[in-house]
Amino acid sequence: MVSGVLNPKAYLPVHWDGLYGAFEAGVPQPYADAPLEQLLMQSHVTLLRPVQYMDKWQLDVAGVRAVPNDAAKKALGF
Repeated sequence: MVSGVLNPKAYLPVHWDGLYGAFEAGVPQPYADAPLEQLLMQSHVTLLRPVQYMDKWQLDVAGVRAVPNDAAKKALGF
């Protein structure tokens, strides 16, 4: 893991659910990786847990935070 070198403040998993499922059905299962989550907690790295496709985040000087993306989700039927 690169956390010892880069010292990240946050971790945002992507493509944990694969790339070949039915997109229109939405996220098939929530993100879960207990060993990684334990490592992140021990390393004081915040886990940003996606809930649905088209979730959106913003990175600025204060860090990373979730921001609304309702228009895109509504357009896609989520």
